Amino acid sequence: MTEQTSFSFPDKDKGYFCSCCGLFVKRYRRSLNCNMALALCVLYREGIRDFVHLENLMTSKGYKRCGDASYLIHWKFLERLREDRKDGSSRNGKYKITGLGLLFVENKITAKESALIFNNKLEGFEGKEINIYDSLGKKFSYENLMHNNN
Repeated sequence: MTEQTSFSFPDKDKGYFCSCCGLFVKRYRRSLNCNMALALCVLYREGIRDFVHLENLMTSKGYKRCGDASYLIHWKFLERLREDRKDGSSRNGKYKITGLGLLFVENKITAKESALIFNNKLEGFEGKEINIYDSLGKKFSYENLMHNNN
């Protein structure tokens, strides 16, 4: 009998069906995009430092829903409230901006442009270092956002 010394995983970037559970798993790249940066700017501008239902806040300020904002937890720019809903789900939609998130909005730090996510877990980051202006791109004006002019 020979001993197996290594195991080769299928290509995570292409994805595969897990032999144990049958689910399709794949490594995804999530870019720090303009809608994520917008959510950070709104939290900062509004002075909200406690947990808030982020989607409700964004819609109350006239912005569209931004499901990607939850990925900001991987950069440690947002913290998720660890509290279950009445139905037992942990998806309560409540987040607060962190110290790192404040520094990013103030353009005092940069971040890697993409997070690598596999099986809902952060594997690392890749890409160039970007700042708040880079992440907002051409879609939003930092100056207008921070002075509530959209």
